[in-house]
Amino acid sequence: MAGISGTESSSEVMDSGGRALKLQTDTPHLVNIGGDRLSTSVTLHPIPQGNI
Repeated sequence: MAGISGTESSSEVMDSGGRALKLQTDTPHLVNIGGDRLSTSVTLHPIPQGNI
């Protein structure tokens, strides 16, 4: 599958041939998993680099 565009970091989505997808990025992300009885949603929130 193609990479995700529109982001500053590189990312890649790979189809594992089954019922799962694997996402690999160079930068950390927060992952929100939600949904209801008939669907599942996954939202990725990139963590910007900066001072702590």
